[in-house]
Amino acid sequence: MVRIDDPGSVTKCWLTPEELDLLERTAGEWDWQREIAVQLMGRCGLRVDEVSHPGDEDFRWSEDGNVWLFAVRGKNTKGVKKDTRRIDAGPRR
Repeated sequence: MVRIDDPGSVTKCWLTPEELDLLERTAGEWDWQREIAVQLMGRCGLRVDEVSHPGDEDFRWSEDGNVWLFAVRGKNTKGVKKDTRRIDAGPRR
């Protein structure tokens, strides 16, 4: 069940792994790009405006061979200056 945290001016919600799987599959019924977009947001923490950034050339396989890695340039949550975040895209499926 979706968990909602509403401490004031910002409302956040978290999906269970099962809910995220269902959301990914449902997006995938439309097309594979939507499924990947949901995966990048749900599993990697990308923001909506960052989803279109990583291209094939931005991904690299980790040295230990367990995960895909990429960097995203976007909003710095501690200020207004743009910053680069390094993202672990998870294991290869």
